[in-house]
Amino acid sequence: VVEALTDNGWKEVGKGTTIGYKRMLRFPVVKASQLRVKIDECRLTAHINQVAAYYAAPLQEVVQGEDWNNLPRAGWKQVADSPLTIDLGKSVTLASFTYAPSKAEAKPTMAFRYKFFVSMDGKHWKEVPANGEFSNIMHNPLPQTVTFGQKVQARYIKLEATTPTVTTAKVGMDEIGLITTP
Repeated sequence: VVEALTDNGWKEVGKGTTIGYKRMLRFPVVKASQLRVKIDECRLTAHINQVAAYYAAPLQEVVQGEDWNNLPRAGWKQVADSPLTIDLGKSVTLASFTYAPSKAEAKPTMAFRYKFFVSMDGKHWKEVPANGEFSNIMHNPLPQTVTFGQKVQARYIKLEATTPTVTTAKVGMDEIGLITTP
């Protein structure tokens, strides 16, 4: 737990489940004279070498700055949760897709490795060749765009994803963006 000493006393400003190399935790701007890190639970003895605080400009709200999606979600329909399968409502030409973890938060259920598929009928699927990994997503959970080697036609998309611990990832429809081309 990260707490800040404000004019009104200690206030919790952030919370996480793990501490590790390059672990970053975003919290709202706060005027404070001191910060403290409290470790509530630990399997072994905790050894903290360095803690630092930096000002970073606030993240833009997804609704305001969604330049990683130009296909309105109003026509989308989620067909399945796992793997995430979406009917786009019409046939489109795709150039890329983006995975943007909800609220830019690292969660144990977030996607790490993936396979991306397209279909015209929702029954016959074609895998779109891509890297297959959202590199450093756990330490930097911001939108990551995967550009396809060539444009692909799709009415349906499917994202099969696993977490860093190789369990099934939970990805919401609002965490996916698509860039279409004419």
